[in-house]
Amino acid sequence: MAYLITAIGIFFLVVGVIYTVKPSIIRAFIDFAKVGNRIYFLAPLRIVIGILLLVATPKATIVWIPGIIGAIAVISGVSVYFLGLARISAIMDWWKALPDNKLRIVTTLTAVLGVLLIYSA
Repeated sequence: MAYLITAIGIFFLVVGVIYTVKPSIIRAFIDFAKVGNRIYFLAPLRIVIGILLLVATPKATIVWIPGIIGAIAVISGVSVYFLGLARISAIMDWWKALPDNKLRIVTTLTAVLGVLLIYSA
């Protein structure tokens, strides 16, 4: 199960690095997700990643890291359904309007979470 944590960590690291290097990609992804009800189909991805991390947590070397990241992923995925399309769309517009430097800070944190997951496996 540690390989699962490592794989998810590598995914976070790669996505974080790509978004940090080229913030326009995250803006394009936001535009993609905002079309119709796509956000409702993308939210389960967060939930599944969170559940996988929570299931794999007992096999990790440092159990609290994947546990916390997994719980946050599940909560953020479920919250999409409670907040509704209008609020989620407003949040996505806010993210899209951020300057490149601020987006890079946030996406660097995604890469750091990936490194922490890899380290904790």
